[in-house]
Amino acid sequence: MTPTAILTGPEDKVNLTCSHTVSSYNMILWYQQSAQNTALKLIGYVRFTTNKMAYLHFPKVPEAEDSAVYFCAASEAQCFTIPSLLYKNPL
Repeated sequence: MTPTAILTGPEDKVNLTCSHTVSSYNMILWYQQSAQNTALKLIGYVRFTTNKMAYLHFPKVPEAEDSAVYFCAASEAQCFTIPSLLYKNPL
């Protein structure tokens, strides 16, 4: 992920970039870890077919509480099709 560290001022915009080289991984997930809550919070993901790159854009950082550590992770998307069951209304 680039950049690895950012110090911003009020109203600054931030752009993070994440890329990988694993050919079978077709998804990038973005996580946020805030100082108030150490749990990782999934804040977005993107699935793709060719470009192994994703971007996270913040048009402006409005509040100090938006300060956090951001992580990206690459994964192979798992898609399942479950046939829907149809029920006849007894009424």
